[in-house]
Amino acid sequence: LRFTPSALSHIFRNPIYKGELHYGDLIIPDYCTPIVSPETWETVQERHRQLKRIQSPTHPRRHRSPYLLSGRVYCARCGRPLQGHTSIRIKNGKRYEYQRYVCPNARRGQCTAPAIRKTDLETVVLEETRKLLTPETLAPLLAEHQAQRQKHRKTAQTEAKALARALAAAERRITNLTNAIANAGPTEALLQALDKAETERRTLRAQQRALTADDFPIIPDPEAWAAALRTAITDALAADNPETLRSLIHTLIVRVEVERLTDPHRLRGVLYLTLPLENEKSTTSNDGSRAYNSSPRRDLNPRPTA
Repeated sequence: LRFTPSALSHIFRNPIYKGELHYGDLIIPDYCTPIVSPETWETVQERHRQLKRIQSPTHPRRHRSPYLLSGRVYCARCGRPLQGHTSIRIKNGKRYEYQRYVCPNARRGQCTAPAIRKTDLETVVLEETRKLLTPETLAPLLAEHQAQRQKHRKTAQTEAKALARALAAAERRITNLTNAIANAGPTEALLQALDKAETERRTLRAQQRALTADDFPIIPDPEAWAAALRTAITDALAADNPETLRSLIHTLIVRVEVERLTDPHRLRGVLYLTLPLENEKSTTSNDGSRAYNSSPRRDLNPRPTA
């Protein structure tokens, strides 16, 4: 039996393991025989909260990282996220620092991807992004976006009604099962049925959130918008401002899949961008960033970087 990280996370946060049943505002203590003590369960919850803070994009450890593409760049050969790696060497009494993006599988001998110099990759990605932001390049993407937006809204209205009906039915089943457990006791059949109904409700709620967040954005003045972004990238590169560059990267870039070729300065890959447009119903993720869904793409085929 194999468990996914998501499934294990749900198991470790379920208070049923300390003997409590939670349903909305209803809490039934001593509901069943606990598997772990309340102290152990709370220790696990605190560890989960710590890990969640560390993994957040706004955690200080990631926010202070000199590697601007952290969390956005992936190995084109095996698909693993590339990691920033800094090595220091002493040669002839002088200290040299080398910063590279490396594939974790390559470090274990499970991938053939060579390391990529930090400055090479970050400069190429930002330059290619700036090149994309021209009215000529964006015009067909924006036209296609408008057509997709109209089609999407018609489909979304139908899906929203179906999800609302299914969620209402799941809520009724959970209420009936909870009442049955409170009256007849926690039989195995009732507990299994309740767990199944709660899983269905979580799935339906997630689908509702995704449908709401997936609302297509409104397009402002494309030329002014593109010109402002190009200027911001150019100014940030000229000023060598890492905080501004990081903000631009996390606003515009969804994913970079890249590998280094034989020439140590030559890269090949694909750059996925998102248009930072305004939604009629803007959504905000847990890290405070705006969520967008239109993702035009540009092949990343850079010139050698000195």
